[in-house]
Amino acid sequence: MKKTNLIIIFISIFFLIKVCFAITLLLEDEALQRLFPNGEEITKQTITASEEQISAIKKALGGELVYKIRGKEAQVIVSQRDFVFHYAKKENKLEGVAIILDEPGKWGPIKFIVRLSPKGEIEDVLVM
Repeated sequence: MKKTNLIIIFISIFFLIKVCFAITLLLEDEALQRLFPNGEEITKQTITASEEQISAIKKALGGELVYKIRGKEAQVIVSQRDFVFHYAKKENKLEGVAIILDEPGKWGPIKFIVRLSPKGEIEDVLVM
């Protein structure tokens, strides 16, 4: 087999593997360390939203949450009820809050982490 053919096969396999598999850019601990690099103590709390809270969110958004998959008809996203918050404190003072979310992407879910200020303002977003 010619050297040129081997190079073409190698490059084809490389791009095929890259397209077929999800890539993890950051693990949870790494993402939290990037968002809170000043030695903050991080604690976790899971909050389950009530039916009333889910209804209020849907009402504020104007109905159901929907998205499209590669040109197909819109599909309803299953409502997430459990939310995990990461609270960062330094010297007993709240420095910020982070939450990890999944959103549908073209080739599958996209996981990202959002840092919020103590006032609830978005300060940073990292793709995981």
